[in-house]
Amino acid sequence: EAAVLAAAEEAGEGFAAVGVEGASPFGESKTDGEPSSALQNVQQLFFRRHGLRSLTIPGSVVFRDLISLRVLSLSHNELVDIGPIADLPALQELNVNNNKIRDLSPASQCETLEVLLAAGNRIVSLDGFALPNLRRLSLFSNLLADFDALLAVLADLPQLESLDIGGNACCEDPSQRCGLIRQVTTLTELDGDPVQPMDRQLA
Repeated sequence: EAAVLAAAEEAGEGFAAVGVEGASPFGESKTDGEPSSALQNVQQLFFRRHGLRSLTIPGSVVFRDLISLRVLSLSHNELVDIGPIADLPALQELNVNNNKIRDLSPASQCETLEVLLAAGNRIVSLDGFALPNLRRLSLFSNLLADFDALLAVLADLPQLESLDIGGNACCEDPSQRCGLIRQVTTLTELDGDPVQPMDRQLA
């Protein structure tokens, strides 16, 4: 769950994969081009603070082989494109905080996703974003400017309980917090603060 990502982040891990042995998956360690059967059993993968710029490095892990991956943390890298993440059929938790990502749509292909942490990126829009099982979403400190477009997307996330949206131009006005609480009726936490019954009455 989200606690898994938070604990691993605090531990300052660089690379760790549960269920696979050997070198970093984003180094040129594979030489025969054959899928690794071990990758099919990996459930958690952490690769942070390595200046990673691409998920398609020749000779590195092939994401479609990670059929059991549930938790992926790639925070504090230099990623712009997360396209290969769309090939992860079992992904439940994704941490891509503090990269250079503009487009989160590949994550929308992961219908099992429950936690998405994408703070500190360059996201300007959530067009095409739809995740029926998403419970927690962090978009703190991005470049989101269109409040109405954002609200339309968030209101269509039926399981969303926790949202971090501060640090975006679209939510600088305190009245917009009321709009979020009013329209996203499933929210129980907004920017780290519990949504109280009084908040809903005032909204």
